[in-house]
Amino acid sequence: MSTDVRIRPGLHPALRDAARRGRALALLVLAAIASILLVPAEVSAQDHSRDILVGRLIGEPRSVIIRREDTLIRLAMRYDIGFVELRAANPGVDVWVPQPGARLVLPTMHIAPPADGAAIIVNRAELRLYAYPADGPIWSAPISLGRDGYETPLGEIPIGEKKANPAWYPTAAHRAESPALPRVVPPGPDNPLGRHALRLGHTEYLLHGTNRPDSIGREVSRGCIRLSPGDIAWLYDHVARGAIVRIIDAPAKLAQGEDGRLYLEIAPSRDQVAALDMGQTPPDDPFIGVEDMLMARAGDLASRIDWSEVARIARERRGVPEPITPPVTRRRPGASLTSASSG
Repeated sequence: MSTDVRIRPGLHPALRDAARRGRALALLVLAAIASILLVPAEVSAQDHSRDILVGRLIGEPRSVIIRREDTLIRLAMRYDIGFVELRAANPGVDVWVPQPGARLVLPTMHIAPPADGAAIIVNRAELRLYAYPADGPIWSAPISLGRDGYETPLGEIPIGEKKANPAWYPTAAHRAESPALPRVVPPGPDNPLGRHALRLGHTEYLLHGTNRPDSIGREVSRGCIRLSPGDIAWLYDHVARGAIVRIIDAPAKLAQGEDGRLYLEIAPSRDQVAALDMGQTPPDDPFIGVEDMLMARAGDLASRIDWSEVARIARERRGVPEPITPPVTRRRPGASLTSASSG
């Protein structure tokens, strides 16, 4: 199983005890189970690429005036926003020389997917992570995921290990690509794991920091989930071992705001993400079938939907929540959305 980084593998106590008691067969079986991140049924259950998830609106919309020294990468790091999502929200803006004095949209409002018992949701489609602490509001952060050929897998798995100041043990694949790599990179500025790592189950996939914060919000890893130094520190402090991480693919999400309006958010497609990541103009790739999906989820609010706005959002795929119904003074009795998880 390929990954971009790993900390030294260690046996679960149960596996270690089995080995000590000479249960070789039990050890092999348990290790095999531990090495499997996901089973096919669980993978398909997390693939929402042809559906709309009903979630909760979080955050507030923001914008900034571009300064002469700004680039999109600098702005993304300054405001803790992913590079690709910043580009998607601002089509046509030059990556390296954005127009000084122009207003830039900051994608700081999102639709959080339903937790359904998970402590963390990783939405592969939008390169973003959501955490659901029991004693606080939903928290979200941009992430980097696996590049083409090393896609971060879908499914559900608990946090198996937490490590502060981890050493990096380059994989054989890393050493084949870069023979000069040492066998161990100690904690420090040259360590690509950053200062914190959380292992997914007993696999080599990690949630970890980085020594390259300019890489956040892109598909650049070998499958691991990469966060900025500040964001991984927060996650490390707020998530316990055993907490469930669910990795989904949900480009389209729907929520009702406090103003009573319906908000639709559609993330860029994989081909568009690849182009945005390279600083190129993304190809046309509209989200197909959104009208039928909305009719199935919008309930009594479907009659108020502006279908021309829906068509525009599905065509542009900017990855920001946008209203598709007019504001109301208060929610109508009986007006509610149908959850995708119940359908």
